[in-house]
Amino acid sequence: MYSVIIGHLGTDAVAANSFVIIVRNFGTILCFGMAAAGGILLGKIIGENKPEEARDGARKLMKLTVITGAIGGVLILAASPIVLNYAQLTEQAMYYLKYMLLINTYYVMGAAVNTTLIAGVFRAGGDSRFGFICDTIDMWVYAVPLGFIAAFVLKLPVMWVYFLICTDEFVKWPWVIRHYRSGKWLHNITRDDLFDRSV
Repeated sequence: MYSVIIGHLGTDAVAANSFVIIVRNFGTILCFGMAAAGGILLGKIIGENKPEEARDGARKLMKLTVITGAIGGVLILAASPIVLNYAQLTEQAMYYLKYMLLINTYYVMGAAVNTTLIAGVFRAGGDSRFGFICDTIDMWVYAVPLGFIAAFVLKLPVMWVYFLICTDEFVKWPWVIRHYRSGKWLHNITRDDLFDRSV
């Protein structure tokens, strides 16, 4: 759906976005790796039935996520001059590319926090349901309708449409962080009788 929205904005927007996706993936790889690895380690602690250690581990993982999110933003910012120097696009596409890259320097932080909590912490705690509901509502009730209204109905300028689409990660923050702080995500889903050989 995002591709449909961007495609409606014209070939210059599509060309600029294709560059941005590559650079953004480069900036978020550390964040996503942190979420995956942290989720595995956290799951091990929860499986050992150590809830307090799990909470402490989740707090440490969140701090690391903020750091990696900031690093990801800096990497995108640092890569921007190189990309702008070597990209062979039209003048209008270069304008879009410049500001799309700038928008993604902060977008990485939103993606980092949500990915770590939803795909790392909550899944490790046996709570994948919350992430599914949160992502579904955020995408199909907020981001996609907003993008379509901005592009097709209001016919806003390209950069405004792109900016609005990139707010999706931050809209989730209040609910995701609230759920994290509540501790309701923490469940020990390990079977107590897993190694019970008795008949």
